[in-house]
Amino acid sequence: MFENESGYINDENRLVQKDNTFFKGRELGKVNPAKVEEAMEYFKQSFEQLNGYVDKVLKIIDASSDKQGQLNKLEVLKQEITQSDALGDFDTLLGKVTGRKETISANFANADGTPSEKPADPASIPTADERDELPPMPEFEEIVTKAESLSAGSDWQYTGLEFDNLRLKWEKLPVPEQKDALSKLWGKFKAAEDTYYRRRTEYQNQQREKRQMNLEKRQLILDKFQKLVDNKKWQATDEVKSIQRRWESIKKLPADEAKKQDVKFEELLGVFDKNKVEYLVQTRQKEEDNLSGKLAIIDKLTLILSEVNPETKNWDALDHQVEELSRQWKKIGSAPKEQSNQVWDKFRTSKDEYFVRKLEFNPAYKKELERNYQKMLAICVETEKLKEEKDIALAARQVNILHKKWKKIGPVPQEHNQPLWDRFKTASDEFNKRKEENIDVLRDQEKTNYETKKALCEQAETLSETDDLIKGAREMDALMSQWKEVGPVPKNKSGKIWRRFKKAMDVFYKKRRSFFKEQREDQKKNYEDKKKVIEEINQLAEHENAGEAVNLVKPLQEKFNKIGFVPIKKKDSIYKEFKQACDVVYDRARSESKGSEPKSAKFAKPQESNTTRKLGSEIHKLKKECDKLNDEILHFDDYITFVKPSKKGNQLRDQIQDKIDSAREKLEGKQQRIEDLRRELDKVEDDA
Repeated sequence: MFENESGYINDENRLVQKDNTFFKGRELGKVNPAKVEEAMEYFKQSFEQLNGYVDKVLKIIDASSDKQGQLNKLEVLKQEITQSDALGDFDTLLGKVTGRKETISANFANADGTPSEKPADPASIPTADERDELPPMPEFEEIVTKAESLSAGSDWQYTGLEFDNLRLKWEKLPVPEQKDALSKLWGKFKAAEDTYYRRRTEYQNQQREKRQMNLEKRQLILDKFQKLVDNKKWQATDEVKSIQRRWESIKKLPADEAKKQDVKFEELLGVFDKNKVEYLVQTRQKEEDNLSGKLAIIDKLTLILSEVNPETKNWDALDHQVEELSRQWKKIGSAPKEQSNQVWDKFRTSKDEYFVRKLEFNPAYKKELERNYQKMLAICVETEKLKEEKDIALAARQVNILHKKWKKIGPVPQEHNQPLWDRFKTASDEFNKRKEENIDVLRDQEKTNYETKKALCEQAETLSETDDLIKGAREMDALMSQWKEVGPVPKNKSGKIWRRFKKAMDVFYKKRRSFFKEQREDQKKNYEDKKKVIEEINQLAEHENAGEAVNLVKPLQEKFNKIGFVPIKKKDSIYKEFKQACDVVYDRARSESKGSEPKSAKFAKPQESNTTRKLGSEIHKLKKECDKLNDEILHFDDYITFVKPSKKGNQLRDQIQDKIDSAREKLEGKQQRIEDLRRELDKVEDDA
C-alpha cells in the first residue's frame, strides 16, 4: 500500500520499519488506510526528534573526561535508538554513535587492553592554586538539588540527558577550597544519579518482562486459534472475531518473536476464512434441505387433518402418524433464519388443529383429557396440603415426586391448562418459600434422617455376617421397610449412604444365593442317590424268593425316605419311579401268596392298616406342598434383592414381601400338621 526508503505498509495495514545495517526492522502498529500519510509523517517527526536528542547526548559525552563513562553512555544511547518507534535513516544515525565508540575505545586502551587513564573524579579537579577564581559553593548545591529532584522522574530520555548536563556543568566549575564539603555534595549527586539509573534499569526490566508476558499471552491466543482450526470449527465466526480483537489489543512485544507470531496468525486466519466460506455455503444448502423436509411434514399433517371428521374411527393410527411426524420434525435441523419462525408457526398450528378436532370428534380422547385434568387437580390439592407438613424434609421430597408425576401426565382441556399450572406453581412456590424460611429446620431434619440411616447401615452390616439366612432375610426386609420410611438426607450424602446400605444387602444376599446354590447341588446329589436306591429295588423284583424280596425292600424304602430333597422339577418323577419299583416287589409277593391281601398303593408294610396308609398318604401330600412353598419363598426372596428402591420399586417390593409372608405362614401351618400326623402315625404303629 505504501513504501519509502525507511518503511512500508503491508497488505494487513501494518507499518513496518525496513531492516538496516544495525538491526532488523520492527512493526510500529496497525494503520488506518485513510490516514496513511498522517501516520508516516508522525513517525518521520519522531525520527527528527530522535536525531536532535542524539546530537545533544553526543555533545555531552564528548565534553566528558570519563572515558569509561563515555563508552557506557554510548552503549545506552545505541539501545535507545534501536528501540525507538520512528522512520528514518537509522544507518547514518547509529553510524555516529558507533564511530564515537570506536574512537574512544582506541584512545582508551593500552596495548595490553588495560585502560590508558583512570576516569576523572570530579572531587579531584585542580586545587585553588591552579585556578584564578573560585566559584561560590551554592552553585554545587544547586546542581545537587536539581539532581535529587530529577532522580524521581520518569521521562527517562530527558532525565538521563539532564543528568549528563549536570555532570558536565559540575566538571566545568572551579574547585573550591572546602574539599570535605565538596566531597559530601558529590556523594549526594552520585546517590541521586544512581537512584535514577537504578529506577530506569528496573523500568526497562519491567518493560522487557511485560513484552515477554505479552508474547506468552499471544501464544495462548495462537494456540486457541490453532485448536479451533484443527477441530474445523468453521462456524465459530464470533469466536474468531473475539480472538482477533484480543490479538490486536496486545501492543508492546519483542520485535523478532512477535513477527513470527504474526506470520502464523495470518496463516491461520487465511485457512479459517477460506473454509468458513465453504462451510457457510454448505450450511445454507443444508438449511434449504431442512426447510424442504419441514414443509413436507406440514403437508402430511394437512393431509391428516383433511381425513379427520365425525366418522373417523382409526384414532390410534392417526395419533401414531402425528407422533411420528413430530419425531421427524425434531430430528430435522434448522431452516434458514428468515423462514424459521414462519415454518414453525405453520407446524404448530396444524398440530394444534389436529388435537382440537380430535377433542371434538373423539369422545374417548375427551374422557382421557378429563382423567388427566383430575390427576393434575389431585396433585394440586396434595401439593397445597404439603405447605402445612411439619416434616419439611419429607415434604420437600414429596414435592419433587409430585413434579415428576406432573410431567408424566398427558394433555388436559385447553381451558384448564394454564389455570392448573398456575395453581400448582403457586403451591410449589409457597412451599419453597416456607422451606427457605425454615432452612435450618430442614437441615436438622435431614441430619436426623442421615443418622437414622447410618444406624440402619450398621444393622445391615452386622446382619450381612449372619449364618441364619432364613431369619436374616426377614430381618433384612424389615430394615428395608424402615429405610423407606425415613425421610431425605443431605443431598451431598444421599448417594453415599445408600451405597453403604446397598453394599451390606448385596453381601448378605450374595451369601444367601451361594448357600442355596450349594443346596441345589446337594439336591442334585440326592436325586442321584435316590436313583441308585430305585435301581436296587428294581433288582429285587427278580429275586428268587418274593417274600424275602419284600423283607429286603423295606430297608431300601427307609433309606430312600431318609435321603433329602431333590430338585423341585424332578421330585414327582423320582417318587413315581420309586413307587412303581416298590409296587412290583409287593405285587409279586402277593401273587405268590394264597391270601387275598389288598394291592398296596404305597410302599408301606403289606399288613399295614387303612389308617396307617391314610396317615402316610396325607403326610406325603403335605410334604409335597411344603416343598412347593419353600421353592416359592426362595424364588421371591432371591427376586426381591434385584428390585431397586424407588417409588415403583418400593411398591413392587411390598407386593413381593406380602407373598413371602403369606407363603411362610402357610408353610408353618403345614409343617405343624405334618408333625401332628407323624405323632399319630407313630402311636398307631406302636399299638399295632
